[in-house]
Formats: sequence, C-alpha cells, structure tokens
Amino acid sequence: MVPSPGSSQTPCFPQCVDWMLQNQNSNGYWGLDHIHPSLMKDALSSTLACVLALKRWNVGEEHVRRGLRYIGSNLSCILDENYQSPVGFNIIFPSMLELVIDLGLDIPISQRAIQDILCLRDLELKRSGTMVIPM
Repeated sequence: MVPSPGSSQTPCFPQCVDWMLQNQNSNGYWGLDHIHPSLMKDALSSTLACVLALKRWNVGEEHVRRGLRYIGSNLSCILDENYQSPVGFNIIFPSMLELVIDLGLDIPISQRAIQDILCLRDLELKRSGTMVIPM
C-alpha cells in the first residue's frame, strides 16, 4: 500500500500489485495451494492484507470480492482458539478489519462477529499492558 515517491496515486511497488492479481488461489485466498489447519489464520491475514492493497490501488474488484467471501466463509477459524494464531494476529487482523470497514467494503461478517474479532485485539492489548485510545 506504499505510494510511489513521485505520486501518491500510484504504488511504489507495482510488481507486488501485479503479483496479487496473478496469484490469488481459486478459493479466494492468497497463500499456499493446500492450507494446513495450522496456517489458516496466516492465510486469512494474508488475504485481508491483499484485499486492502488491491482496494487502495483500485484494481482487482473481483479479486477483492472473492477474498472477502473467503474470509467470511472461514470466520469460525478467526475466533477458534484451536487454530494456531501467528504472532500478532489478534492485533493485526482486527486492525485490518477496521480498515476494511472504514473503506466501506462489504465483508460478509455479522456485526456481532466483528465485535468479537475487535474484542480479540482489546484483550490482547490489555494483557500486554498496552491500550489503544480510539481516535
């Protein structure tokens, strides 16, 4: 999502945007072709990051839709503690989810589930002794 030094309207790394457009899995996520359950949350984070980047540069509308559908259809993994969470997942994923909502993207997740996901971040920050003050 880094803009070019010469223009805030173009990506600094257009080859990364091209990679995202060419490497989305047929199921709608970005990551390895066969996801081991221990990598599920990693795939969800990668997918949400790609969705945000594509939206930022206004490309890959269908890729964005498929990525959001994939996240919505795998919602149970996000809140399931039996799935291994990559370091920082409970802070990074909810923050990216807020960006998706702020951008007005239609993510197929209920308001209740969104609140539960955002709660993950708050609990993690409380546990670490750091609290973010809403702007």
